[in-house]
Amino acid sequence: MAGIPSDGAPTDAHPTSSSTAADATRMRHQAALTTSTGTTWLVGGGLFTLVALAILIPMAVQHLPPRGLARDAAIVVGALYAFMIVVRLAVRVVHQRLWLMGATMMAIAIVSLICVAIVAVASISAAR
Repeated sequence: MAGIPSDGAPTDAHPTSSSTAADATRMRHQAALTTSTGTTWLVGGGLFTLVALAILIPMAVQHLPPRGLARDAAIVVGALYAFMIVVRLAVRVVHQRLWLMGATMMAIAIVSLICVAIVAVASISAAR
């Protein structure tokens, strides 16, 4: 019974764009991406950066293979967080600023994860 929710009330099977525009359950309509000041992204990004650097810096100091990768990834992570701060201060369009900050936070996580995975595989291979 498409178009009828479990409570029995009929619904529009094909919602119009105007009815979905106000749907707060859609990702693009979340407050963190539409009305936030960006502080949440800075705090979250800062925590991601601290955790990433707490892992990458010891890997770099130990010169784990491939040599220099952890150091370079730590530099990139730091630069991405600095970029996030610049975006927060320089971009005036709220929606654009929040999307850029969210994308930068994801980039921090992705760079860190890829680096740690490569170092782990290389270390395992070197130990054999």
